[in-house]
Amino acid sequence: MSGLSAHLAKHLPSYAVPMFVRIQPEAETTGTFKFRKVDLVEEGFDLDAVNDPLWFLEPGADGFVEFASAHAQRLANGDYRL
Repeated sequence: MSGLSAHLAKHLPSYAVPMFVRIQPEAETTGTFKFRKVDLVEEGFDLDAVNDPLWFLEPGADGFVEFASAHAQRLANGDYRL
């Protein structure tokens, strides 16, 4: 994941750089090959619901860090300004 945030910042406007990256072995699709996003949206960044690796662009960090319960707690407390 090192270098990904720099690459995204170079090629995307700041508002389009994702705060979370979820790594899945395979994307779920419908019968017409559309991506199933409903389940992803419902799970969000809830660590109890997500089984895949989840990375977070922590404010002030050089790049993406693995999302942990400490990050979730800081988000819930409003410690991060996103």
